[in-house]
Amino acid sequence: MNPRLTGVTPLTNQVTRERRQPPLVLFHLLEWMGIDFSLDVEQFNQQWVESSSAPSWSQLIIEHIRDEAETLTAETLTHAVPSGVWRMQSDGELRFSRQAFQTQAASGESEAFFMRTIDAGHMAFKGSSLGRLTLRHRLMDDRYRLTARAAAWIRGFRQLLDSSSRPRLLSPDRPATE
Repeated sequence: MNPRLTGVTPLTNQVTRERRQPPLVLFHLLEWMGIDFSLDVEQFNQQWVESSSAPSWSQLIIEHIRDEAETLTAETLTHAVPSGVWRMQSDGELRFSRQAFQTQAASGESEAFFMRTIDAGHMAFKGSSLGRLTLRHRLMDDRYRLTARAAAWIRGFRQLLDSSSRPRLLSPDRPATE
């Protein structure tokens, strides 16, 4: 069974964790296993409608966007961007801050949690997933356009993932300075 029901499942699980509610995927598992349970659906739905109490999270799925035709050699990753908390510096440069394995480790708008989905030595093809970036607060405005903050994070990760920037990649043992 694949517990990643949809791309939004990690975000809904994060919100339910912060609200001290069971994750939505638990209800799917209970149904799938045929376990009887009761739930006040109206009350549960009302809690989700009350957006003022909901913490705000966003997620960017980072994919390899370069066509192999644009490069002279195959895109074998020689360096992997470490999973953990990344911090955006005032000049827009991203620095690895610390190892972490939970999305809530990112605090404030200058930090994000990155989960790598490809390791060094593997081939990256156009459309292959390189990782997921989870951040606090919204990354789209009310007209569903990316915010300047979202664009800055995208630029920062493109620089990290670009082969010309890989030699500058900071290792986990060199944390970012405040």
